[in-house]
Amino acid sequence: MPHPFTPNRLRPAALALLISGAAAAQEADPFVLPPVTVTGTKRAQDPARVDTMLLTQDAESLAARGVRSLDQLDRLFPDLTIRPRSGRTYSNVTLRGQTSADFYSPSVQVLVDGLPQDFAMMGQLLPVQVEQAEVLYGPQGTLYGPGAVGGVLNIVTRKPDNQLRFGHTVSYSNRAADAGLGANLPLIPDTLYGDIAFNWREEDGNYRNPAGGGDFGGTRDFGGQVRLRYAPTGSPWDVMVQAGRTVLNSTEEQFVLGSALSGREALPFDSHYRLRINSYGLVASYTADDFIVSALTGYLDRDLDRVIQGYISPETQSQFSQELRIASRPDAGRSFDYTAGLYYQHVAFERRTPQAFQTSEQTQNAYAAYGELTWHITDRLDLTPGLRVDHIRTKADATGLINFNVSRDDTAVTPKIALGYQVTPDTRLYALYSSGFKPGGFTRTVSAYNASFQFSPADTDNFELGVKSRLWGGRVEIAASGYYAYTHDYQNFAGMQPYQYLQNVGDVESYGFDAKVTAYPLDRLAITATLGLNHARYKDYHDPTGAGQDFSGNRPAYAPPVTAGLDVGYTFRLPGNAGELTPRVGVTYVGRVYFDDANTVSQGGYALVDASVGWAITPSLRADVFGTNLTNKRYATYGFDAGPPIGGVYQLGRGREGGLRLTAEF
Repeated sequence: MPHPFTPNRLRPAALALLISGAAAAQEADPFVLPPVTVTGTKRAQDPARVDTMLLTQDAESLAARGVRSLDQLDRLFPDLTIRPRSGRTYSNVTLRGQTSADFYSPSVQVLVDGLPQDFAMMGQLLPVQVEQAEVLYGPQGTLYGPGAVGGVLNIVTRKPDNQLRFGHTVSYSNRAADAGLGANLPLIPDTLYGDIAFNWREEDGNYRNPAGGGDFGGTRDFGGQVRLRYAPTGSPWDVMVQAGRTVLNSTEEQFVLGSALSGREALPFDSHYRLRINSYGLVASYTADDFIVSALTGYLDRDLDRVIQGYISPETQSQFSQELRIASRPDAGRSFDYTAGLYYQHVAFERRTPQAFQTSEQTQNAYAAYGELTWHITDRLDLTPGLRVDHIRTKADATGLINFNVSRDDTAVTPKIALGYQVTPDTRLYALYSSGFKPGGFTRTVSAYNASFQFSPADTDNFELGVKSRLWGGRVEIAASGYYAYTHDYQNFAGMQPYQYLQNVGDVESYGFDAKVTAYPLDRLAITATLGLNHARYKDYHDPTGAGQDFSGNRPAYAPPVTAGLDVGYTFRLPGNAGELTPRVGVTYVGRVYFDDANTVSQGGYALVDASVGWAITPSLRADVFGTNLTNKRYATYGFDAGPPIGGVYQLGRGREGGLRLTAEF
């Protein structure tokens, strides 16, 4: 099976588009932080009044730090770490010490406009119409059910509307090129609107080809989406349908010997894949005087043709979800606000390993009912209880060298209760208990090396205290929380690579502190600082392989003890009508990360520095010169011990990159 492509470093089409392009800028008051509304709580709310740790970043902030894809969001949010493991289709997301050890059972849910996404899309480009990114910290089982034990990442886009506009963004660097194009069209004024968007990206390889010939391990992907929205002016109805397709080709799944890290020379194994994802959605709402009724329907199908180190392991998965929800409308005089809903999801999965004569199939049907009520006891004191009941039926079939036909049912109840007190109009304190779970099931990586194929549910209890405050007339915004979480029957991989399988390995205790401070201490000077401290340890470890290893006291894999960030930008007004110039510097720090529960394979703490100079030529025209990893720091994103005689093998983060980005909207 030949490699699907070899990236072209010259990328002449992208370069021509870049030279002819232009960039968009948003006119904003540089002295006061703007108001924000979030939807991650399943009803529109001011995040300062939400009694949980909930942080946001708007489109302008994302663009300023060069965030173009989902897996780059950890540059801006504390205690969030996103790193590819083998490839971006198997990205690992860690939040508050909860890590997605198993690729198919994530600990952080990802949604776009409320619709759940396939986890293989973690490396996808952000939608051209992105409006803001929201991160809810800690277990969100009451509203989101299984797989939200670490939290929820919600991407909100700008809906098609009554304004005719076109926009594009294009960038070119020494390592990559990408372009995005979007158009918003009022098809029937004041009634029917549509938009269309395209994204394209090409990245050079991050490694040296062992056979010579320069960079190795590149990626090319292309995606498109079309949306149609019916929302007549003055009508209570708002209905939007959408369809999209993403195709990604890559040879990025390369590994380097521990003794050859400085040279970045890949091991001579054939590794490549082609990922195709089709997505469809229907989001409809009806707004009455006191409430909003919503229906969200989503369908995704994924086809992954994969060869890893010469080993063929193609996968397919389809996912259907349906949610019906009712939520109160914001009303300052109401004594109660509420959200309630029903949820259903069907997942069908197949993994084939022809060389091992093995096929694994699974289907999962999930049913849930949930509700959350906020009682405004006084104009300052709120009490928010919530409850969700999930029932999940999983059926697994294996044919080949290993044969079985089994099923199991799991039922989970995930309660929540929060108390919030508005100390002053600008400062709020809250206390929270929340819970989450990951369902039991059957490992999808079936092989003769599995000691067991079944695993039990994992349950997490979380206790949290937090504060949110706006100071100095809106120039400073602070959000901070301390938490304690305990997970029973933690799910993690067992066994040796490449034959690992999911099992329950014991109990994990995690406690820490998250904080974000955004400030304008001086006119035109913007500073954002983030800090995440996490102490996660195995309180009790049970070796599921039967080898008798005890890792009690060890840190779970992929859970750094410290993450921190600092972003500083200053805006100069240029003379005449030349616009504004904003130099910006960002630093991201990640503490030591272990890649195994034995804590023998790791990457030490490291800092990444990026910078940019943005020129807002007009309110709709912008150019940015940018650089990432300016110190050319060499760091591992993934590694494991392959045993003698190979030893440790690693995958590396991207080296220094510099380029130019242009965007425009008209």
